[in-house]
Amino acid sequence: TATSRSTPVAVTGLGAGVASIYAGGTHTCAVTTTGGAKCWGDNDGGQLGDGTTTERRTPVDVVGLTSGVASMALSQSSSSYGPRRSHTCASTTSGGVKCWGRNTEGEAGDGTSGNARFTPVDVVGMSSGVVGVATTFWSGCGITAAGAVRCWGGNGTGDGTNLQRLTPVDVSGSFFRPECPTLLASPHTGFGLDDGYAVGSVATFVAGAGYQLVGSATSTCRSDLTWSTPPPAAIAPTTETVVAGQGSVAEGDVGTTALTVPVTLSNPSTLPVTVQWTTLFVPGAPGDQADPATDYMSASGTVTFAPGQTSASVTVQVAGDTLVEPDEYVVVSFNHPTNAQMGGFWGLGFGSIINDDRAIVLPGSASVIEQNAGFTILEVPVTLSNPSTLPVTVQWTTLFVPGAPGDQADPATDYMSASGTVTFAPGQTSASVTVQVAGDTLVEPDEYVVVSFNHPTNAQMGGFWGLGFGSIINDD
Repeated sequence: TATSRSTPVAVTGLGAGVASIYAGGTHTCAVTTTGGAKCWGDNDGGQLGDGTTTERRTPVDVVGLTSGVASMALSQSSSSYGPRRSHTCASTTSGGVKCWGRNTEGEAGDGTSGNARFTPVDVVGMSSGVVGVATTFWSGCGITAAGAVRCWGGNGTGDGTNLQRLTPVDVSGSFFRPECPTLLASPHTGFGLDDGYAVGSVATFVAGAGYQLVGSATSTCRSDLTWSTPPPAAIAPTTETVVAGQGSVAEGDVGTTALTVPVTLSNPSTLPVTVQWTTLFVPGAPGDQADPATDYMSASGTVTFAPGQTSASVTVQVAGDTLVEPDEYVVVSFNHPTNAQMGGFWGLGFGSIINDDRAIVLPGSASVIEQNAGFTILEVPVTLSNPSTLPVTVQWTTLFVPGAPGDQADPATDYMSASGTVTFAPGQTSASVTVQVAGDTLVEPDEYVVVSFNHPTNAQMGGFWGLGFGSIINDD
């Protein structure tokens, strides 16, 4: 089922024979005592490895991994922001690594990106010698028997850059000592060794300083172990931060208008800094998000800051129209900076499209023949100048103006006083109000009825003082 459970329930088909279990953000996998891999749960990116994207509420076999699986790793992604990025990796008893699922950033490690992998593929260069595997939101990593760490996928593979890696790269200066519960990765300022190896040291992460070695020379760890790669030198941390801003533009009525969204560096850099950007439509996002199908043109590109430059911008073309609608916003996602780090809220910039159209209520005029008896309906039209995405209302009432010039009809004898509310549904531009005209056989001039429109919502009042008129044509 897909019913939440507050107490444990048996997983269908796995009542026995399970060696280990792995929980991801939206899916779960198990390794059986015979070395097979079974997965269940969400499968929108092919992360279950059964060759489909069908959600599975009971375990299914991972294609090609019915035996020989040593361990697994599942990404912890969710759908709280944008599309899920779920992927899965497994280390095999022969020392290899296989991955499957979403491959947006090269998470599969097979040298490609973009196309999801619905069944396991081999990670390039890691067909043997691997003793463990791990996943992050955008990447995967493997630990070799020699103690090295190699990673692949999106930003943050630990190789000293912010570049996407479609195949494994070595994590700078990483090493692993089986005797010590310590894995050191990605050198930082303050990460140093006096003699290339510190007996008994362990690594702790210190905010603002990175990893630091602490401890004494007394140790249960073997003193003859050495770095699997050359000891790391201290690397100054990147201090330049890319910060996306906000811009706005009036929509316009026709053609396109340029919406400029600023992006800045927190401080000047001696190196050129680049950052990728793309407009981003987030389905189900709150508020009045602009639609790339009608409101703006999707766009993407690269922003480059020359050494010393701290300000730049990107441009989105906004489509003009005469539709009355709320102000809308465009999301611009900045990512994959080089020689800098990403700052702000998820690297997001925003642009506001200011609606410059207003619906105007325009009363009209109409006429009706009086007749000799009973009542006849006089319909006075009222229109909107242009469609609105919001409902528009306007109050109305018949109005007798004492001393007005001409032959004004008298509500005591010629018609029935009336009032009410006109409602224009979104997109509607025409409506009318009804006045009951009394018939008689009196020979008299044609007369007029005044209808006053006022207090519009989501629109403004137009016409001559918001007045509509109806003519009663004498037929005697």
